[in-house]
Amino acid sequence: MGVSVFDYHMEESSVRNKIILNKNLFSFLIEGGKEVYYGKQHDKLTGNQFLILSEGNCLMTETTTVQNRYRSLLLFFDVQVLEKFVKLNRLVITKSSPEPYLVLEYDEYLRFFVKSLSDHKIASSFLPNFLESKLFELLYYLISKLGTSFLYSFMLRPGGTQNQFREIVENNSLKKLSVEELAFLSNMSLSTFKRQFKEIYHTSPAKWFLKQRLQFAAVLLAQENKRPIEIYEELGFESLSSFIHSFKTEYGTTPRQFQP
Repeated sequence: MGVSVFDYHMEESSVRNKIILNKNLFSFLIEGGKEVYYGKQHDKLTGNQFLILSEGNCLMTETTTVQNRYRSLLLFFDVQVLEKFVKLNRLVITKSSPEPYLVLEYDEYLRFFVKSLSDHKIASSFLPNFLESKLFELLYYLISKLGTSFLYSFMLRPGGTQNQFREIVENNSLKKLSVEELAFLSNMSLSTFKRQFKEIYHTSPAKWFLKQRLQFAAVLLAQENKRPIEIYEELGFESLSSFIHSFKTEYGTTPRQFQP
């Protein structure tokens, strides 16, 4: 089926789940919170936002409300149905810098659209045509607000380049993601990720990320006058003593002595 819908409910929060998207996805947040890591991007959604994600690998955190409720309406659609929409309407899609996802704001129309989609009582025999028509309705509306260029990102097949690899690594260098999670975001096995990392950065991921964290620590200490106890957890160190030891190994002095 080119278009499908799933009303997703959850009663317990989940942290950085590995999500493999085989189709593009509208993720309409209804209750709870959502955080996404995808490629070089990272966003936390408010209750007034929703996502369009391209097919590929991402990490997703979903948090319940104080009443232990989480709900999102998921509208999946493949590249073929999007190409059908473009051809049907004779659209010219301008090439742009591809983005793995877009964060958009709800308005009155979009909230009504989500409610009408979640409340549908369509017989299964008519469901494929109904869902395709609803997707097209949504796309018409978004084009009227955004133009057609946003569609370009969702007509591409996933594929990595060395520049994309660098963007994923360097834009997530302070995000506390594991090497396994970064490999997943890069659509690579762990061994392939480590091998490519070594080829590009000429060191191991552990050594490179430690150096990035310590360089950022030096900025916080020298330019923002932060105290070591205020920043060690933010930088991903398990204890203050391990931070001080690593900092002294790198800079030859303690964090306190480093400060002007």
